Amino acid sequence: MAQARCGSPRVRGCRPRAGATTAAAALVAFAIAATGCTTTAPPPGAGQRAALWADERFAAPAATPDADAALAVSAAMRRYLDEQVRPLARRIGPRLALMQALFVRGRMLRLEYDASRTRTAAEAFDARAGNCLSLVMMTAALARELGLEVRFQRVDSAAAWTRSGGMYAYSSHVNVVLGPPRVPRHAGASWETGLTIDFLPSEDLRGHRTSAIDERTVRAMFLNNRAAEGLAAGDEATAYAWARAAIEHAPAFTPAYNTLALVHWRRGDAARAEVALRLALAAEPGNTRVLANLAALLGEQGHAADAAVLRARLQALEPRAPFADYERGRQALAEGRWTEAREAFERQLRRDEADDASHFGLALAALRLGNPAAAEQHLELAARHGATPAGRRRYAAKLAALKDRPPD
Repeated sequence: MAQARCGSPRVRGCRPRAGATTAAAALVAFAIAATGCTTTAPPPGAGQRAALWADERFAAPAATPDADAALAVSAAMRRYLDEQVRPLARRIGPRLALMQALFVRGRMLRLEYDASRTRTAAEAFDARAGNCLSLVMMTAALARELGLEVRFQRVDSAAAWTRSGGMYAYSSHVNVVLGPPRVPRHAGASWETGLTIDFLPSEDLRGHRTSAIDERTVRAMFLNNRAAEGLAAGDEATAYAWARAAIEHAPAFTPAYNTLALVHWRRGDAARAEVALRLALAAEPGNTRVLANLAALLGEQGHAADAAVLRARLQALEPRAPFADYERGRQALAEGRWTEAREAFERQLRRDEADDASHFGLALAALRLGNPAAAEQHLELAARHGATPAGRRRYAAKLAALKDRPPD
């Protein structure tokens, strides 16, 4: 959850493929967002998980983890459906009515992408905003209240690394498939007629594969995102409680073990952090985020040889660091090497064309190189892809200031 970038909602006909997957979490610092690697081993048993708990070391969190809240329907959501959607559904059917509520001007919910926190379905509805996971959960909750069948999908992403502040995460993306109204199986309801609701721009989804995930995994994503957000805010009590809840709710959900490892690591409990990472790695031997974290932890503990073995595996799986070109561009900007900065940011954007920070860096480089038109273009793209409303407003303000500059 996450965290993934969103754009205008999209609807597509789909043919979901079978196969359950999990989601993946962070690199060394931490992880936010719905993310994924396929589990290849049975989940840890209750005895193995017990070695991860350290309740006595953490205060009670400000909010108690609640997996059921993720997809719960509020009274306000029911009123909206009764007043705005059901009358239309009687004429055109519930799926088309819900799609109009999401997309059609004059009826639409006017949703805004906001990655600052992972909201429940009801919170996203009240705010008319959320990250991709929150908006997908809101859509699914509304659809179920209308009697529609719902399935969740993970979307494999070619540009899967994302950055929030100074922290890196590996993220995939989740969408929801709406089937026809629930009817007895013998009536011939078919998922061939399902429609996908997605909150990524359609160009970002082109050529990406989808695989089904169950609702338990979606709820675990929600819990894990809240844990990661607590960790980012320095609230270790929240991070521990919500990561533990994610593991207890879905023991096969590897990202939560990674998040819990980072909580223990920050608290100086290297032994529990290592146990959590090794359990995650046993489930997903090719998970590069877990490999990177375990290698860093072992190196910090003085186990250089073991860390080197893991780094060699990591290098073989992922030869190029995800944000190497961005960092080169940032360094080149700081040192006034404008052409090198431009080239580095361009390489980064070939890997991830929706990286707002690289568009902003490229705008700065273009401006220094005497190309205000290119600078304006990339500031517009940075504003479009910004992860939060505040971030988008900052880019828009810089763009307005650039447009107001007198010509040289």
